[in-house]
Formats: sequence, C-alpha cells, structure tokens
Amino acid sequence: MFSFVLILLPILLVNTWHGYLLLNIKDNKPETISEHAADNDKWLKIHRIVHVISSLLLISYALYYLHPLGLHTTANILIVGALLDVIEVMTLSKDMHHGPEALKSPHTFTAWGMGLSYMMFAVFLVRESSLPAWSMHAVWMLFMMMLGTSIILKFKKFWAFQMSYFLLLSTIIITAHQNLL
Repeated sequence: MFSFVLILLPILLVNTWHGYLLLNIKDNKPETISEHAADNDKWLKIHRIVHVISSLLLISYALYYLHPLGLHTTANILIVGALLDVIEVMTLSKDMHHGPEALKSPHTFTAWGMGLSYMMFAVFLVRESSLPAWSMHAVWMLFMMMLGTSIILKFKKFWAFQMSYFLLLSTIIITAHQNLL
C-alpha cells in the first residue's frame, strides 16, 4: 500500500498541477507546459516545488520498493528520470526560448531526457509486470504519432501533446504497479 502512495502521489501532483496551469491560459502564446509555468514568478515557484517533491517521492519509490524487488535497472532508470526532472525544472526561466530548436538549453535538453527516462521506466515496469506487451507497443505508437503530428504542426500547442502523452504514460505506470503487487 505504501508503495502505491509513493507512485500515485507524484503522478497526481504533477498531472493536477499541469492541468491547473493549462486551464489558466490567458492567451494562446505559450506552446509548452513549461512556458505556462514560467509565465509568472508565483507559478514558477509552485512548479518547481511540485516537481521537486514529486521527484523525491519517485526516488523513494525506486529505493524502497523497486530495488528490494530486485528491479535494479527499472529503479535506476526512474531515479535518472527524477533527477533530470529536478534539473529541468530548476533551469526553467521566463526568458528562455522553449521550442524544440532550443535543445541546446539545459532546460529543454533535460526535459527531453526526463521524458525519455520516464518512458523507458514504463517500458521496464510493464515488462516486469503481467501487462501484455501490446500495451507498451501502443504507448510507443501513440508517442510516434503524436510527435509526428507535433513536428508537422511545428510544435504549435505542444502542451496538448505533453499532457495527453503523460496522462497515458501515468495510466500505464499505475496499472503496471498494480500488477506487481
């Protein structure tokens, strides 16, 4: 039960916060969730707190649940993702450009690294659980379709891709965790 709280709470915190940010869009200018968070100092501070707390909970999940189960690779991938999450949120600033061509910026580079790490964590968790392999194939296919669409649209309204994909990934992670219990 405690392990379920350690995995569920960060997912709920981050997705709820991101949803709140997106519901409070004042104009259509920001293209990413990070841009929405960096829109004002108060939101940026809350954004950082939510991500740091969530990352600490995910690291705790990896150390106190996954490692004792012998799922060392899965745990280590999650820890890397959580650490990249902290770096990306702490390097976020209002002044930076957040588009995909800004991959040279520490924020954008670590944000993509975090996203890929969380995706790989889900892949390994699904593999260790009794979920059918097609569930992860579906996630990869959806990721590729959504990314392709984002590229075609030149990353306009990229926040919709981010939110949709991470909600799907969250569902897979929670379901896989339930199957491990």
